[in-house]
Amino acid sequence: MAQTAMVPPTHAGSSQGGSDFSVARSRVGAHSLVTSERWIDLDRRRQYYECSQHDWKQFDFDGRIVKAGPPTTQPFMSSEQASWYVPLKLRRPSSPVRIGKMIVDAFTNLVFGEERWPKLLCSGDADTQDFYETLAKESKMRSRFIQARSVGGAVGTVGLSWCYRNGSPRIEVHSGRNLFVHEWEDRELLIPAWVSEIYRYSKDEYDAEDRRYVRNWYWYRRDWTRNEEIAFLPARVFNSREPDWASLVNRENSVVHNDGVCHMVWVQNRPSDDVDGLPDYHGLYDSFDSLDMVNSVLVRGTTLNLDPTLVLKVDPDIARYANVKKGSDNSLTVGIEGDAHYMELAGSSVEAGVKLFELMRRHILEAAQCVIPDPNQIAASGASSVAMKVIYQPMLAQAAVLREQYGEAIRRLVRDMTTVARKRASEKTAIVDDTGETVGEVVYVVNLPPKVVSKPKLDPETNMPTGEQTVELVQRTPGAGVEVDLAWGAWFAATPQDLASTATTLQMAAGGKAFVSQQTAAEEAAVMFGRDPNEEWKRLSQALKADRKAEQEQMKMFDNGGDIGGGVEREDQLPFGAKPKPFSPKEVEEPENGEGEDSE
Repeated sequence: MAQTAMVPPTHAGSSQGGSDFSVARSRVGAHSLVTSERWIDLDRRRQYYECSQHDWKQFDFDGRIVKAGPPTTQPFMSSEQASWYVPLKLRRPSSPVRIGKMIVDAFTNLVFGEERWPKLLCSGDADTQDFYETLAKESKMRSRFIQARSVGGAVGTVGLSWCYRNGSPRIEVHSGRNLFVHEWEDRELLIPAWVSEIYRYSKDEYDAEDRRYVRNWYWYRRDWTRNEEIAFLPARVFNSREPDWASLVNRENSVVHNDGVCHMVWVQNRPSDDVDGLPDYHGLYDSFDSLDMVNSVLVRGTTLNLDPTLVLKVDPDIARYANVKKGSDNSLTVGIEGDAHYMELAGSSVEAGVKLFELMRRHILEAAQCVIPDPNQIAASGASSVAMKVIYQPMLAQAAVLREQYGEAIRRLVRDMTTVARKRASEKTAIVDDTGETVGEVVYVVNLPPKVVSKPKLDPETNMPTGEQTVELVQRTPGAGVEVDLAWGAWFAATPQDLASTATTLQMAAGGKAFVSQQTAAEEAAVMFGRDPNEEWKRLSQALKADRKAEQEQMKMFDNGGDIGGGVEREDQLPFGAKPKPFSPKEVEEPENGEGEDSE
């Protein structure tokens, strides 16, 4: 009998077979890859998301010399100042706006924000759909795609690799600037066959000769092919010398899975004819730099204006030897013809700067088709979902494209992971002991939490349901479905005012009658109040049954055999137990003019 194991052969950490990883012997040219024009272009895009595009500048905004690179310490106030006028474009802005990050994060929130993750569907196969949803949950797919969307929105290209480690699904995000496709399975559909991730990273290490810590640089490399996932040991960076990658294969963390599909999904942020997609702020780099410069000038000028310059209208020789003391507790003696006053910037210049800043910011957001409204105004106006769509209409057009781009990546990722899991579940691996004899078989399964199934409890004697439920834990299976459909939710959830107006309109169209069942109304109300729809309907059903029972008890008073009459079938029929009223001559009226009497 075959046993089950939670470690499919596609997990990292176990080497399979006797592969020599021949792809590792191929010459890659790591130095040429990380210094190519493509890498420089993608790295420049990334800098505008991290607001590090000014780190190369060697002067701060006051014109003092600073060290190039990211600021690690506070510069000294007595730093040497340049002996020549430094243009504003060569100064490192003191108040960058970071609008690139704002644009990318705004689109990411609109695509994968709260209650915007799509539902994974498989028509006609409940087991496969349940497997999809559990696979996405256990692999933290939503958080991974939020990270991937941010990376793709900044760089234009992002990759997602996947594997089963100890039976558990894993997904990793890789920046497109470090990924290099050597071979395509399908170039038009952007399905890679061989991908390398190569980049340089620094590491602080102790140098025994110098007796101090030094910063050394290392190569990182990892490859994905149709049948292999190859990890490499770190290699020191020595000028332009290429490492011997064949001798650096980390066999302990490499694996031969023989799945016939590359465990890497290539995603373009916005479609492009090139291999790499476009970032959210494509073509706005110079505008970002100008906005940072304007804001820094505005902040610097306004700050300096708070400490105005003193102007003395006296003889320069006298001012040279005079000890000027400023402050409300001091006085200045400038003579009869002298004068002293503060020189301040006019407030109109600050207003003009603020207007210019707002104009440039609005122009950038319009060019990027990004809408960032004031949340206070939106909350105060109580805008409905329809009004929100009108406000965000330019942004929704681009977000729809992003849904298609990343939605296809979700489908491809889930489909490939399910296909591999289904393939492993159908295979049986022999268990061999130390003597080489087969002692059993193992069936590999995905390590997912079991499914809770409720079944009616049967009476052992009558084999009839007793009204109670039994709970069983069932191992999840990939099922037989192959299609992966995505059901995206609404861009903006309907507000209570929207629901009320919609219900009123539908009720009027139905002639004032109910147009939904009581159960549907109860479930929708439960969702609005954050309650379990099924549980609330059960409680409501019990309350309705109690009301009907009380009603029936009350109606028994009018049934046959009751003290107060009962039902009849004809108009001239007396209720059960009733007696006719006795005849009284007084109740008979005398006929007028002899009417009613017999006449001859």
